[in-house]
Amino acid sequence: VENTISLGSTLIRAIDVNGSEALVGMRDGTIYSMNVATQDKKMIMQGHSDGEVWGLALGDDNSVFTSGDDNKIFCWNIDSRLAKSKGVIPTTDRKAPKGGASSLTDFPDSKCARAIAFNQHNQHLAVGHNDGTLSIRVASDLDKVCFTN
Repeated sequence: VENTISLGSTLIRAIDVNGSEALVGMRDGTIYSMNVATQDKKMIMQGHSDGEVWGLALGDDNSVFTSGDDNKIFCWNIDSRLAKSKGVIPTTDRKAPKGGASSLTDFPDSKCARAIAFNQHNQHLAVGHNDGTLSIRVASDLDKVCFTN
């Protein structure tokens, strides 16, 4: 029996099937448990997947924010040790004016974050990109950019 599994644009790196249940490891570090027959999937693990993690900021409500060289920002729940939300650093590719900091990733400088800071009074997250750009985001919606320079 042949079956096709589609999990979006991220490549599948490993798969183990037992009957109709599958455990699928993706190239971006995400692991899914899924029913092969119905294609219903449940993410059971995710994380940063390329280069180094550079940004770390303590949030409120038992949360921590992280960012790194993989064009991802996460908000983690400390108790459950699961990602509550995920955002993309930017959607545009830019190089740093004078080379930027060294990196262990193939992502462009604009998609690598070097520092983050959380402001609990206005619930915003500041993200310093490797190309020198700064973006301010709404902490509850990490893809919502309020300001960028």
